[in-house]
Amino acid sequence: MRKISFKSGLVVIFLISLVTLTRASDASLIDTPAPDFSVRSGSGDILTLADISGKIAGLFYQPRYREIVEQQKPFEEALDAFFKSLSPADQGRIFRGAFIDTHDIPGLFRWLTRMKMRSQSKKLGITVYGDWTGDFAAAYHTRPDQFNFYLIDASGKIIHQHHGPVSQNDSSRIIEMLRDQLKKGIDTPAVSD
Repeated sequence: MRKISFKSGLVVIFLISLVTLTRASDASLIDTPAPDFSVRSGSGDILTLADISGKIAGLFYQPRYREIVEQQKPFEEALDAFFKSLSPADQGRIFRGAFIDTHDIPGLFRWLTRMKMRSQSKKLGITVYGDWTGDFAAAYHTRPDQFNFYLIDASGKIIHQHHGPVSQNDSSRIIEMLRDQLKKGIDTPAVSD
């Protein structure tokens, strides 16, 4: 019988842990109730899942890396154009949320980040929220180094999740899912990327 050294044993344990963590972040939330969350805006307003109950919700969750934010501009602009093309009644049925991973920002920089979030909220025309505790990221299995998007139907069920760059085809498909939600209520089939 061959002996395994202590060092080799630690490497094996580390690799098993890494695989387990990777699987957790890849877990699909499609067709499950959206987990509760609590995020805070730059002005201190708190938003929870209960606050958007009964609405179709498109939730953007992204790290603070500028290049990832820039990558997703075409998708965000396409969704914004779609939203603006809707009647005021249909606009009222949709919640658009921009969430930023802020859980690891230290002391003084939190104040600066809140100021930046207020400025971005004015610029974008939607409130930008911070995930100050990291609870949203954990519950929704976000990928920390990628753009994340979740589509929640009016019943509170996740019908789409997307991690990573959003292609033009993906963008069109997501907008079509939103159209279907507005037309048919909550009967759109679930899709995960």
